[in-house]
Amino acid sequence: MTLLTITQFHYPFWSSRTLPNCFALPLVNLSHYFYIKSSTRKNNKSRYAAISLIYITAAAVIFRIELVAMILPMVFQLWFNRRLSTFKIALIGGVTGLTALFTTVLVDSYFWSSKLLWPELNGLLFNVYNNKSSEWGVSPWYTYFLAHLPKLLMTGLPLSIAALLPKSSFLPNEINQKFITIHNKVASFQPVSLLFPSINYIFILSFLGHKEWRFIIYTIPLFNALAGLGMGRLNDLWKMNTVQMKLMALVPVLALAVNFSATFLVTALSSLNYPGGSALSQFHHLVAQQPPSTVHLDVLTAMTGASRFGELYRDVGCDIGEEKVYTGWSYSKNEDHIPSEAQWKISADTDDEWTVVDSVRGFKGVSLRNLNIDIGELLHIQKRKTT
Repeated sequence: MTLLTITQFHYPFWSSRTLPNCFALPLVNLSHYFYIKSSTRKNNKSRYAAISLIYITAAAVIFRIELVAMILPMVFQLWFNRRLSTFKIALIGGVTGLTALFTTVLVDSYFWSSKLLWPELNGLLFNVYNNKSSEWGVSPWYTYFLAHLPKLLMTGLPLSIAALLPKSSFLPNEINQKFITIHNKVASFQPVSLLFPSINYIFILSFLGHKEWRFIIYTIPLFNALAGLGMGRLNDLWKMNTVQMKLMALVPVLALAVNFSATFLVTALSSLNYPGGSALSQFHHLVAQQPPSTVHLDVLTAMTGASRFGELYRDVGCDIGEEKVYTGWSYSKNEDHIPSEAQWKISADTDDEWTVVDSVRGFKGVSLRNLNIDIGELLHIQKRKTT
């Protein structure tokens, strides 16, 4: 499972991003860990189920309210399997939810200087109740299942299916119990139960028009856990004496190789997705010995890496006596017009009033018809012509 996860591009790449989904992800992973223990351990099942519910409830209230769509099927499964009673579910969910709500309202109200602000409620009302999320684009109902999951899981998707397939002439063995059994501490376990919360979660979210793969990133570890069982099942075919079975036993190794190759290629291309950051860095190199002025950054530049963190010479001003003296550069991101005082600009467009000093290349797209990767000039560092 670990090898599978680290060779999937999106999960490791985006886990480091400061998105609310990524803040919620560690809590959801811990919830899934205890959820699995509540299904596999003979002892302390209720305790593990309670801890699982605490983690995912806190994640939903504080970071991502859509996780309620995962809590509902998870709670039903825990109740149906007699891990938690209705009273305990209500008690644990209520206490955890109110504690998390008090915490997030207290912290966010302070930092936003607002009265009783619950960000996730505002997001829910805006995106779901008012259906404003559709303004960011609408996708067909099947997008999560047929587009986003295959992209996120890569070869993990067919491997997880291999764990679920019944015994047949094609797969004449079953999952070796040594992968899920440890002495007397582990109870009987059905791998398909791993996916019950995830499949239902994705199904519920499919009713919303706006879809992004990051909304279902929490399901990837569970699919990978199942794929790990599938890899073990295929690997056991090596013990059989037919050539066909021995070839199938090599599928896990081939799957990891395919994942690694695809991830290596996509990582290289992704590094070219931020020409704005590269252009801003190159601009600083060009003007290092020049007096401060104003530089205008267009929308594409700002959207592709030219953030405040890259503004090395930003004009913050300093107090000299009773006056504030500005000695640094001014970075303009005005979307309506270019300030008249701007002597430099980083933009995708060029015109006769500006001289192109340097250009930055980036990733433009892939042509499947010609099997061609298009990399070309995207942004231009320009200096205003003197009259």
